Amino acid sequence: MSFFLDPFPYRGRCVGISISAGDAGIPPGYNAEHFVNQATYHLGTRYLLLGASLVLGHRWQEGGIMEHLARRAAEFPYSFPQPKDGGRVFPIINRLAWPDELPQYDDNLAGWITQIMEVRQVQPAGITMTGLTDDSDLGKFARIRALTAMRKELVAASDVRICLGGAAGKPVRRLPGVLEEALLTYDAGKPLYLAGALGGITKALCDAILQRRMTDAARDAFHTPVEVAQLLQDLRGQHPYPDDEGPSRPGASYDALQHAERISVEQLASRAHLSIDDYLTLMTTPDMGRAIELATLGVAKTFTPAQPSASGS
Repeated sequence: MSFFLDPFPYRGRCVGISISAGDAGIPPGYNAEHFVNQATYHLGTRYLLLGASLVLGHRWQEGGIMEHLARRAAEFPYSFPQPKDGGRVFPIINRLAWPDELPQYDDNLAGWITQIMEVRQVQPAGITMTGLTDDSDLGKFARIRALTAMRKELVAASDVRICLGGAAGKPVRRLPGVLEEALLTYDAGKPLYLAGALGGITKALCDAILQRRMTDAARDAFHTPVEVAQLLQDLRGQHPYPDDEGPSRPGASYDALQHAERISVEQLASRAHLSIDDYLTLMTTPDMGRAIELATLGVAKTFTPAQPSASGS
């Protein structure tokens, strides 16, 4: 019995990637941002070549990683679902949180990139945005709520998520971006690949799940800064939000560190279609190449349906 080999087996699937420089894994002599952009490009290309769409929260910069990925996807547009197929049309799904602005393309780019990238700004629900600036108290609140809303949309649009690295974030933030996206993915019951090879927030999350000793700085990354927590509480009466989207503080109604410590490695491995040993290696290996291999293996098992046996049984 012969079988048709689909050259684009991940067509219609979406891979979310949460990545930024952490505190480890950058080879000596490399610029951290350049190294992470290269890693993002090679990882993203791996899935684009198989027909998957990428789901990213990166901001557009001329000549930046988003443009490079879009140009790569444009080289083989027919590997992705076409409008007539009723599937996902865009190879790259990009979400930006208010007040980040939509990219402005020159005429050369606009002619093709709007067919490759779907970009949308996500605004916080229930807040009047007219005339609002992000330096006011309400504007800071709106930015934090927009970031959570954006990350929920990234998770909803993704079938799986790969996390690497991650910084602690800016002073005005609820949670670091990579951490919030990882926890939202876990809560959504979707396959989540946590690779600790670049250190940073992803490694801290792995350490919390594995009940490893953590530095005070790593533990603090799971909590909302005190001033920001107070701001969120002060405006909650006017602009309500669920407890699990509010400030993360020790002993509060939501504590992201306690949330992480209750995550089961067995459940992570099962959802990711990896053995427990392989998932533990994914979390703990300092070898980024090995970590990406394991994530790739899990995604392949998740996306590729079981083939019938040659005997047809």
